[in-house]
Amino acid sequence: MADHQGSLVSDPRAAIQYTDVTGTYAVAKSDDVEQNIFGWASVAITKSGEEVLDHHADLIDPADLAAAAYTFVIEANGSGEDHNGAPTDGILVESMVFTKDKLAAMGLPEDSLPLAWWVGFHIPDRAAYETAKASKSAFSIEGTAYREEIA
Repeated sequence: MADHQGSLVSDPRAAIQYTDVTGTYAVAKSDDVEQNIFGWASVAITKSGEEVLDHHADLIDPADLAAAAYTFVIEANGSGEDHNGAPTDGILVESMVFTKDKLAAMGLPEDSLPLAWWVGFHIPDRAAYETAKASKSAFSIEGTAYREEIA
């Protein structure tokens, strides 16, 4: 994923209430015939409005998450196990970043979905598909950003 400027915070615990969702981005749906897996790649804000602290103790602004997702779709659109492997290990087949504006445009209530990035990948190799489907942390975004301290 290309560099993008992000609104990230290195130690928000003292400053805000947050939700720690470490380990919850497992496969939410799978299709054994097509060998597709689906789930949240990243959640910025929960349905109830809580900011989410990621694995690196960072908060991701929804607009920055959208920018990162669009860059990924344009420039990379593949996946590998533990961020290793060829981009064709998994091929992006679905990507949707949910924002307040998009939820409103779809006629959905603001609290109907998290402000987050939903993805789906086709994994052609059967063994790799089964490994990904069984993974407890199947979806993880990789990239670089600039940290900004917030008070």
